[in-house]
Amino acid sequence: MKTKILLLFLLFTIMLSAQTTIDELQKIQEAKLSKNKFSDNIYDPINFTTITERLPKTNGSNTTYKFMLAAGLDYIKKGSQIHIDFDRKFIDVLGSSGCNLQVLAYIQRKDKTIKPLNVFGFTVVEEKVENADFMKNGNVQNSKDVKYLYTVNVNKTNGESYSGEINLAWEEISDEDKIILHITNKAKNNIGFTMVLVYDDFGWKQNPTGGFSFVKIAEKGFTEFSPAASIGYVFRFQPRRSSYFWGHFLSPSFGPMLHVFQNNENTTIGAGLSLSTFYNTVSFGGGWTINGVNHGKPYFSIGLNFIESYNTLTSLLKK
Repeated sequence: MKTKILLLFLLFTIMLSAQTTIDELQKIQEAKLSKNKFSDNIYDPINFTTITERLPKTNGSNTTYKFMLAAGLDYIKKGSQIHIDFDRKFIDVLGSSGCNLQVLAYIQRKDKTIKPLNVFGFTVVEEKVENADFMKNGNVQNSKDVKYLYTVNVNKTNGESYSGEINLAWEEISDEDKIILHITNKAKNNIGFTMVLVYDDFGWKQNPTGGFSFVKIAEKGFTEFSPAASIGYVFRFQPRRSSYFWGHFLSPSFGPMLHVFQNNENTTIGAGLSLSTFYNTVSFGGGWTINGVNHGKPYFSIGLNFIESYNTLTSLLKK
């Protein structure tokens, strides 16, 4: 009798513990729903998956970027690697009966052809060429088609792996190609999600600039603005295309600038620094004159970047 009571007590404790753990998962999932308001299923991998871009090392530092999975499409930088992490608590609690992950990734070319990708820990892609001998001999006979084929082997992952990585280092990917990632829970009616990634040329940029400005010498006796031609070289951080609008609109650029303007009957050259904003089309600057009768006098300027204004207008018209 005592043994039965003890067994019942242990069974009740295990059930209570399991229920408490499931409740914890529900709380974690509900917290994540504040950002991803589209799935209330704890078996859906989107609720326990983190996809991180490991960017190329720049300026002596390592940087990463976590994708917002609610977006469905985001942008990556050439040379990056894609790392996938799964919340260990979800996988351990759901167990093999509730979690059997399959991770597939491929490149979709502009012409709609598909190139499968290795996903370390999940997917192994073997490549082979059909009718390769005809190609090597330079003699394709009898109208034989030469096909490039892939064998995709998917490892079963029943709570054994908590992370994976897609290596893009050796892949030829153009700006118009798409990297498509599928993560599926085979244990629960193939529920899952898709993430699409596209290359984007964001980060620090440098380029020549030029345009039209108004310049005023900042001393008494100089009350008028003089029209000036400006030329310089600027450095600008270009945000990721998925960044906020104001991040693009207000992202500043800076660099050295020369202004050439007419001061009464004298041609004056000024050298200084400029700061541009509003899609890099409006510039503000200042410096000192370096020649003529007003040599060494401070001045400030406001102007338009003709080159960037044209590029911005062309880009907006294309959209």
